[in-house]
Amino acid sequence: MAPNPTVQRVEALDAMMRCARNRSLQVLHRCWAYAPQLPKWLDPKDANVRLRYRLQTMTHRYLRKGRWLEAGRQVDDLPGELWPDDETRNGPPAKKMEWLLKMVHLINVHPWIPAKDTHFLWGEQLTAEREPFIAKFIEDAGGLRRDKQHLLDGVCLTLKDGEHFEPDKLRKILDEAHQRDLVVWITELTVHETDDQLHKNLFSALLNEIWQHPAVVGVTLGDIEEPQAFNKQKSESCLVRWDRSERPAFTWLREFVAGQRTPGTRVLTGPSLGELSQRLSRPFGSALHLEEVIDPGDKEFYIHNKVRESSLLGSVNAFKMVSPSGEMRVWRGPREYDFDIADEHLALATNNGLPFRANVLMFCSGVPNWLKTGQFSPDEVQQMLKEYILTIVNRYKGRVLSWDVDNAAIYSPLDAAVFGFSPNKEKPMEIGWRESFWREKLGVDYMPKIFQWAHEADPEAVLFYSDGAIESVNAKSNWVYEMLARFVKQGVPVHGIAFESHYPLGEIRSNLCSIEENVRRFASLGLKVHFSEVDVRMRLPADYNRLLLQADEYRDLVELYLRMPEVSAFLIWDHEDERSWIRRVFPGWGAPGLFANHDPKPAYFAIQDAFLRKAGALGLT
Repeated sequence: MAPNPTVQRVEALDAMMRCARNRSLQVLHRCWAYAPQLPKWLDPKDANVRLRYRLQTMTHRYLRKGRWLEAGRQVDDLPGELWPDDETRNGPPAKKMEWLLKMVHLINVHPWIPAKDTHFLWGEQLTAEREPFIAKFIEDAGGLRRDKQHLLDGVCLTLKDGEHFEPDKLRKILDEAHQRDLVVWITELTVHETDDQLHKNLFSALLNEIWQHPAVVGVTLGDIEEPQAFNKQKSESCLVRWDRSERPAFTWLREFVAGQRTPGTRVLTGPSLGELSQRLSRPFGSALHLEEVIDPGDKEFYIHNKVRESSLLGSVNAFKMVSPSGEMRVWRGPREYDFDIADEHLALATNNGLPFRANVLMFCSGVPNWLKTGQFSPDEVQQMLKEYILTIVNRYKGRVLSWDVDNAAIYSPLDAAVFGFSPNKEKPMEIGWRESFWREKLGVDYMPKIFQWAHEADPEAVLFYSDGAIESVNAKSNWVYEMLARFVKQGVPVHGIAFESHYPLGEIRSNLCSIEENVRRFASLGLKVHFSEVDVRMRLPADYNRLLLQADEYRDLVELYLRMPEVSAFLIWDHEDERSWIRRVFPGWGAPGLFANHDPKPAYFAIQDAFLRKAGALGLT
């Protein structure tokens, strides 16, 4: 039975697109109209209708922002029945290509991604036998680009006979394209040569020429890996032998790419996470480590990245009494304060029109050394703490979105896995107040007081209790829920709960329903809910399988955030892997963020995709 002309098998293409998306790769769609790929069962009488159907279904399914499409290749070789009229059928190649491009442009209507964000190319074989046609092809493409600029962006040249095009000859072709305002994508770059050293020399000379030319926007390789049942042509063109041994050209290629590419050069396509979250009115962003970024160039990129990808900022350590490593921050001594680092962080947010989440007034392990060793009485400690809270909250009155007033005051046996904290010595297997300097000096009833002091300093401030290992319904979150329910009933000015959300890989997906249930029950107390310190750590090395799982986990949590109005902020505990606390606390673990060496990871694009889908569903194009 002949294949059904209305059926398109897309399973393999779908799998490829998922793979590319999760690995943050750009995609070039090739040969959408190419004679050798037309099915043998195609009835010439229906050719034009079938081509339209193919273009329509493929365009709707696969074109997305930042992708490249080779709409047609060697269009003169396509059967005459494909064309809609005699003028097109008998016209020059540029006329046929113009018709194909118009068809795709008309079809490329997407709810939230306009057609102009796809880049359209005209394809040609750059082989020895096709060389005489190349000059005319570039001329025709340049004319179409000049006359119908909105239709065509450039050309796609398949370089299967690389050994035939020495660098000077190739440069001449690229120069001609560049002069005609055409971008160039080189595909199937292949050099046929059995001698390994000569093969490397030819390959490296060509790629060097391609890489540095201003017209070239992309390069894909031809035969990379030799199949086990290889033929002579394959064996002389591949880069990796069937036994996985590398030919010298491949070794050179890895070293060349590593040397040419500098951190931060991965192309970010589409709107930023900051722009998308603002469009959705869903605050999203990153906490800052400005004080730890020393190199001026690095700091400039760091700040640019944070502002671009955020609609909400916060700080990791700048507003704490001391840093986790014991370094002094705000509270230097009795009535002695240093606000320089805190001011710098808040100024960055304010100057860029971004709200700021302040963390934290009190932290179980963040006690200044002068206070711990000062032999102060409980009354003296309480009075100094009150003055400190009144001073810092009053200083930033009306300038921050919210305050985390107390952090990690409640203990559970799970905390060692979440924070790396030491267990309570008295009752290590029980949930309750954490053993700390504050509990020892002030007792267990200190928390309502510090919320009251913060409220006294700024009656409009939004005040949160923050903790980890409480994101899902469990024994610790039950304890915290009951504590906050008592506070609400007693009139304590606590306005929200911050789920820190430090997750090991795999924990979000397995607890997603429980997280949603937990959000709803805390919200039922009238409390705001923030995801305040989100990261997803993994065992090192961070291979691609783990990075893809991490991307799925981030996507799941962001999608939950977007569908739950009860959660009003989402803050990642620094975007960048290099600034994370994870390696310091959990040896052998790391890679928790969205960027590595300034480059976006699959998790970044997973979050971007979640935002785009939500924007599309709401019609926020």
